[in-house]
Formats: sequence, C-alpha cells, structure tokens
Amino acid sequence: MEKNNTKKEEILKWLKTFKRISTTRIMGIIGLNQQYTKKYLEEMENEGKIIREKETNATYWRKKE
Repeated sequence: MEKNNTKKEEILKWLKTFKRISTTRIMGIIGLNQQYTKKYLEEMENEGKIIREKETNATYWRKKE
C-alpha cells in the first residue's frame, strides 16, 4: 500500500509542475508499464484527485482544482 501512495504522490507532484501530462509521459516518469500506470491513474480519478482529458491520439491528466 505504501508503494501505491508513493507513486500517486509522485504523479501529483509532476502534475503540479506540468499542469497536464499524457499517460505515456507518466509511464516514463514513474517507471511502470501501461497496465499499472493506468491502474494508479484510474484510482486517483475515482478518488477525485485528478481529471482525465481524452483526445484523439492520447489521454492527458491534470490535477483537480
């Protein structure tokens, strides 16, 4: 559980800095494959911490205001 929170905190830190980040970029930042990255992002979205923005070729994430 602690590892999950650390990854989520890292994602939030980067979202504060960049405001909007693609799933692919987050994968590179936290060093996980697509499956686990999406799992963390979807959990954070369900917790109300971040917002998903879908575009034609990518999904972007931003911190909820």
